[in-house]
Formats: sequence, structure tokens, C-alpha cells
Amino acid sequence: MAVHKAITDAGELGLCAIELAGGVVVGCYEIDGELAYTEWLGGTAVIKTDAHGVLRAYYNGKPIE
Repeated sequence: MAVHKAITDAGELGLCAIELAGGVVVGCYEIDGELAYTEWLGGTAVIKTDAHGVLRAYYNGKPIE
């Protein structure tokens, strides 16, 4: 998926792609254009570690699966 901005513990990323596997963030990186086969959510996502130490992405306060 792609968003305009991602907020992480390390700081903020501009236009970026977030790679998920089973609801777990496995990659997050800035992009400079559209990626094929990528769902565009727009807006801002928050990436944070859950209570089990796993990185999760949240959009509008809800976990992204």
C-alpha cells in the first residue's frame, strides 16, 4: 500500500510504500511515483510496535491487515 506520509518511531517519511505480510510491516520506504499493483490509501499511516513487539501499520486509527 502507499500513503502520502508515514509516521514512525524514527520520524516521518514522505510519499511511501508500506509492505505488509499477514498484517505485519515487513518494509517501508519512500517512493517517487506510483508502484504497479500497489493499493493507494493516501493520507497518513502510523507505524508502531504493538504489545507483542511486532511492527503494525494503522490508518485512521485502525490496524491495516
